[in-house]
Amino acid sequence: MALEIVVVFALATGRTLVLPDKYPMYLLGKGGALQKFGDFYDISSWEKYLEVMPMHEYLKKEGLTGGLKNKERPPGNATTFDRQKPLWDYIRRATDVFPVGPDGHVVAFGLPEHVNTSQALHKYHPEADAIIDGRNLLRYGSDLHARKSLHFTSMYNGGKRYLAHFYGFLYFADQKVDAFMKRFVRDHMHYRNDIFCRATKMIDLLRRNASDKNGGYDAIHIRRGDFQFKEARLEIEGIFKAVEDVIDPGSLVYIVTDEKNSTFFDPVRDLYRLRFYEDFYKAAGLEDMDPNLTGMVEQIIASGARTFVGTYFSTFTAFITRMRGYLGRNPGFYYLENFKYALQSPGKNFYASGANFVREWPVAYTNLDLA
Repeated sequence: MALEIVVVFALATGRTLVLPDKYPMYLLGKGGALQKFGDFYDISSWEKYLEVMPMHEYLKKEGLTGGLKNKERPPGNATTFDRQKPLWDYIRRATDVFPVGPDGHVVAFGLPEHVNTSQALHKYHPEADAIIDGRNLLRYGSDLHARKSLHFTSMYNGGKRYLAHFYGFLYFADQKVDAFMKRFVRDHMHYRNDIFCRATKMIDLLRRNASDKNGGYDAIHIRRGDFQFKEARLEIEGIFKAVEDVIDPGSLVYIVTDEKNSTFFDPVRDLYRLRFYEDFYKAAGLEDMDPNLTGMVEQIIASGARTFVGTYFSTFTAFITRMRGYLGRNPGFYYLENFKYALQSPGKNFYASGANFVREWPVAYTNLDLA
């Protein structure tokens, strides 16, 4: 989510996007792996629209030549770092840290100079109230544009966290520009083609196992593990009871989950034909695949399901619903009763509500193809 924010920001402002070199990413460090964003995204697709530079090249070009604040050079004149803290401490000193985060602000582009507060934006464009949702407005103007390097930092000394949707933090006054930015994310910030190819092998096997002639399968994402939202930790009987009106008993249901205890699912095995990643990955020839890609493959599998049910509060579920929206499929349901039909009702559920990260919003994937 933070990546989408900084990529769209760079695209909107004409800046060069500097991406980290390989580093340990949360939940993507199996086997001690270090990752870079190019392992998941086709960055060459972005480069048709904006300049992208890896961190070591940026340090060589700007840091070693004294081009940053106070002409400070990187620690030890290094351009690569085994430990991340010295690098990020240096970057925070040598660049301008972006001044606001999505919890308290919306960053606006293309507004007239007199529209520089939330109140003024309300008069100018009342529909923006749903996006602003009590936050302050930061109008991107000449002051920020003049800063040579802007650094988006996260959770530093109690600071900002860019856990928010790009379309709920970056506001474009021109509807055509807004639609272009959302199309860019749809068309260029998806997983690499080879990840989709691996997922397709699994989907083919699922469809062969389906009982109906159209090869239909359903999918449920059940987040357990370290999930902090305890209200979503239902027992399996409660989950399937909540969705029996949208997934018929007897259906082939692909389960995406981080639950390690397989007996958790036993109470519903006689009612549904449950399938898991472990049932197919060898037959699909994925034994040699980087295990850190497994979650991405499973998101694609769920995005192709006939019906999808997800975990409210989960950003993993949220991206599945957005991919389904991109594909013109019903985005799905939630098994928590209070939110079950949230994705089915427009109106107040259409625009992102403030910095709300707990679900996806239809404004992200509908009405994007404006001229």
